[in-house]
Amino acid sequence: MKQKKYSKKGVALVVAAFCATCIAITMLFLKLREYNEAEMLYEKANALYTEPTIIPYPIKPQTDTRIADNKTPMTVAPGIIEWWEYAKVDLGKLSAEYPETVGWIWFEELDLSYPILQAQDNEKYLHTAYDGTESIAGAIFLDCNAAPDFSDSYSVIYGRNMRDLSMFGQLKFYETDKTFYKDHQYFLIYTGNQIYRYQIVEYGKDKKVKEEFETYQAALPIITLSTGAGDGVQGRKVIAMRVDEHIISE
Repeated sequence: MKQKKYSKKGVALVVAAFCATCIAITMLFLKLREYNEAEMLYEKANALYTEPTIIPYPIKPQTDTRIADNKTPMTVAPGIIEWWEYAKVDLGKLSAEYPETVGWIWFEELDLSYPILQAQDNEKYLHTAYDGTESIAGAIFLDCNAAPDFSDSYSVIYGRNMRDLSMFGQLKFYETDKTFYKDHQYFLIYTGNQIYRYQIVEYGKDKKVKEEFETYQAALPIITLSTGAGDGVQGRKVIAMRVDEHIISE
């Protein structure tokens, strides 16, 4: 019986393919580990510094200045708690430990809850977590030129567009899922002694939002959530207007 003969070139190709596969698997494993470490870090932050309300939504009925049609105030759906009672954030403790903390962003009825940092430039927190460690997810951060107390008429908050939907990764659903906006219109910004409530009024990729921005520019204070710092995914922007605020009692 004749034995098959393998050329040196053929063996080299097999070995090269095997090595390439091993490298690819190793890189994938390392990437997944980085994602997992970032997720665990921010889950720990939420456990340490936030206290969600056990009672679920909806909130108590009230009239506010929501501008779904850009003209008429609307009434919040009936419920059992006030909007500012949705969660408590110990921002004093967090900022004492990490002085570049300026706030906390909390989406209503959405798993998106993160500290907001601000550095002297817009590069530091692209790959640095809130606690100063290197992280693939970086941190949610306020533009370096913005007022840290969110008193500006216009502010930008940046977050990475992560493929695992962490950070600002879920913002793409405002564009890709036509039903998503209905149940996820609001988010809260916690500062030292204030809680601000914002309603999303526009969303999409950079060019589309830029064309619509002037519609809201002269109205209430605006925050843009920008995913321009995504990990290989095209950036998106979400424009939101401040529709209510609450002073935190001591």
